[in-house]
Amino acid sequence: MNSRRIVIAMLIAALAGCASRSTEVPTKLVVKKIAILPVGELANASFENKNSVSFLFPIAATGFSLDSRSKQQVFSEKLLAQHMTLGSDLTSYLAQALEKDGFQVVILAGVPRPVDNPEDVDYEKIKIDADAVLHVYFDDVGLFSGLASTDYLPRVNVRVRLHSTKRDEDLYDETLCYGVDARTGKAWAIAADPRFAYPSFDNVMARLPEVAAAFATGTQAIGRRTVVEIKSALR
Repeated sequence: MNSRRIVIAMLIAALAGCASRSTEVPTKLVVKKIAILPVGELANASFENKNSVSFLFPIAATGFSLDSRSKQQVFSEKLLAQHMTLGSDLTSYLAQALEKDGFQVVILAGVPRPVDNPEDVDYEKIKIDADAVLHVYFDDVGLFSGLASTDYLPRVNVRVRLHSTKRDEDLYDETLCYGVDARTGKAWAIAADPRFAYPSFDNVMARLPEVAAAFATGTQAIGRRTVVEIKSALR
């Protein structure tokens, strides 16, 4: 009888131990200092037209695709010749805005990056005393015309990752979208200014300074949203 009571007591203790472990809440990380990887400048710009021709007439779509590819190359070259500073402007804004919100901020320099994929950064190799690394980069910047629109509309997609240096985990990881990829009601989405709409390739090329301004506007909007999202993630 005594041995039976001992076994039951051991089972109860074991179950209680499991229950206490499963309800254990990890200590919330406190982020006071953020190290920012400088945002790289735009290396190329996309120009895409998902015209109904490619869906209704597959044979004609081949020539249409080649024409679009040629236009994309011309557009990208001419746009980059506008000497935009989207990356450095975004870096400066993020640093200033985060400092204004009470974070200590340092902009990193000399971080090794693979030549073939500069955004493939090994955070563990960054030797810093900051609580987190903020890694922001352009995923896609360009113009897009889809089935639902006859105009070319801006697309600015930026990947934002806030990585903890204490636990080697992401505290925030999202792609923020300005323009055609935005979806109503999503925290990561920002609608574009309606004035940034271009009816043809020739119209785009004639208004390149305005197109560059559209991308700058989108980048600024994403910068503001980035700070809001980071603050929310760290609450």
